[in-house]
Amino acid sequence: MDVKPEQEKMDIGEIVENVDAKPTGTESPENVKVKVEDTPGSNTSGASAATASSSEEWMEDDGDHNGPIVIIMVGMAASGKTSLTQRITSELMRRGTPPYIINLDPACLDPPYPVNIDIRDVVKYKKVMEVYNLGPNGAIVTSLNLFSTKFDEVINIIKQKRKTHQYVLIDTPGQIEVFMWSASGSIITESLAALFPTVMIYVTDLISNVNPITFISNMTYACSMLYKSKLPLIVTLNKCDAIDPTFAKEWITDFDAFDSALQSREEYTSNLASSLALGLEEFYNKIEHVVVSAYDGFGMDDFFNAVQKSVKEYETVFRPMYEKLIQEKKEKSLKKQKQQLGKLKKDLRADGDADSCFVVPGRDAGTGMTLRLDNEDDSSTDDEDANVKEENEEESFSQVLNKEANRRSEKYSDDQGQGSSGAPSSKT
Repeated sequence: MDVKPEQEKMDIGEIVENVDAKPTGTESPENVKVKVEDTPGSNTSGASAATASSSEEWMEDDGDHNGPIVIIMVGMAASGKTSLTQRITSELMRRGTPPYIINLDPACLDPPYPVNIDIRDVVKYKKVMEVYNLGPNGAIVTSLNLFSTKFDEVINIIKQKRKTHQYVLIDTPGQIEVFMWSASGSIITESLAALFPTVMIYVTDLISNVNPITFISNMTYACSMLYKSKLPLIVTLNKCDAIDPTFAKEWITDFDAFDSALQSREEYTSNLASSLALGLEEFYNKIEHVVVSAYDGFGMDDFFNAVQKSVKEYETVFRPMYEKLIQEKKEKSLKKQKQQLGKLKKDLRADGDADSCFVVPGRDAGTGMTLRLDNEDDSSTDDEDANVKEENEEESFSQVLNKEANRRSEKYSDDQGQGSSGAPSSKT
């Protein structure tokens, strides 16, 4: 029996938003506030404790790689993503493993499946169009960008569903550029892939692929998606109930068959399409592909077999790559912080402030640099040094710079008032 969307949403805790004031020239998308709250009777106690943090914190590996499997539905408009999401949901419910569903399409009027987390509850699509003076496509991309700024809260909720849900389904808008070029696409895919087995489903319909030019365009998109996301990808040929899928399977696996079909059409783009197919064949003919029908459910067994195969590929190939990527980001961030610290210390020495030094506590190395300004002379007692360290070790980099600038300003004022004495001002 299907679960109504309202009941399912009450089970997880709603995400609510505020887009009230029209932004001024200095405001940014971060002004759209998102919070997660537990609803009465919720089974997700602790969801309200989820707070925004840096990507390094909420992408941190907690050692649990047992699920859920995240399936991201991507594809062109009218390819049948939403209908296929509904079919997959029905199939999983029939098998006794209801999925956890996230809708990322802000312009969807009424999803035909029960939604657990809905972007429409977070960002109002029409409000974004009005406030930011955008068209329909721009508003969709901007809505995803706004939503992604608080995606850590979604990650925390998914973590809580590891023991209760085997699958997480994510339906996306037809604007494929969100996951191809937008920053939000990278944030969403990278944060999910860092913690959960994640598979990209590229949905394309067989009816439009009868044209060889359209077919090779879709294969080019699929290869680009694979390269951009660095995740296992399954090309899902939808709507096989309306047309025989034999031609598409032949074109994917046999370049000669595709080239023959292409040469039979006298179009000025045929040469370009043939060159693309020849160059990309060794890539897209190795991409997992299945034939399905969202209308009658044909091919669901093949679909889930392909998903399980892609999960194994994720564990053996893609996850080590993401772990390496996260480590490289941490090392790069730490290196940048050390370079900034070294440059600042060099500038201070050049100005003759040899008594100024910056100390990085060892326990904070690699987790965000905490700096302390120490201007005490060598005669200071150990107790005084400890007090100074305790008071200043939580200061941010910008606070230290402001403090140093104020100290120099006071020193300059005192020098002007004392004439040539040049006595340095005492630090408060």
